[in-house]
Amino acid sequence: MISVRYPWLKGPYLELLALLPPFQRKGIGGMLLERFESEAVSREARNLFVCASSFNENALRFYRGHGFRDAAVLPGLVAEGYDEILLRKFLIG
Repeated sequence: MISVRYPWLKGPYLELLALLPPFQRKGIGGMLLERFESEAVSREARNLFVCASSFNENALRFYRGHGFRDAAVLPGLVAEGYDEILLRKFLIG
């Protein structure tokens, strides 16, 4: 499942990327991110955005491995005592 919010700031925001366990670690998530990026580029977006919880190390590693970089820390956004990490990928420039 994938859900994208667009427009959002200066580029689309990936609200949700979820795969059932039997479909994880097969390259499907990476293919979905590639499609997300190619659609954004075709619309001349400058950035891609995604948010992941600080405790979700697998998600953070996944997004960072696909070129996303930390943009902001949002303390307590979803749950007290946990941070949300906003990640950004520059598409232009």
